[in-house]
Amino acid sequence: MGKAAAIDEITSGIERLGLEIKEAKTAKLPKDQWNPKLMEMLALKVTYKEMTGKDFGGAAAPVEKKVKQDPSKLEAKDPVKAAKKAAEKAAKVSERRNRALMKTSILGLNLAK
Repeated sequence: MGKAAAIDEITSGIERLGLEIKEAKTAKLPKDQWNPKLMEMLALKVTYKEMTGKDFGGAAAPVEKKVKQDPSKLEAKDPVKAAKKAAEKAAKVSERRNRALMKTSILGLNLAK
């Protein structure tokens, strides 16, 4: 068996064991039932690293990045909605400031400027 075939076999073994462990954990099986598979998988990962020089990355699903939209673009889409949202935010800020001023005046502090 060639090195590439051995690496493929190790990779498929790691993936298979990972799936079996995941299924066992999802089924809430006791740790003593899936822990031997975990130890076997970890041993395969060590072998993989010895053969390739790299840690096993697995077949993880690609992570989608959430892109924040520029607020000016949101306004261009719906200016009425953007204006309403801005007014609500301003009202909340004003309300918080008023509450803080009330608390400070109750305590005898003069922070209103």
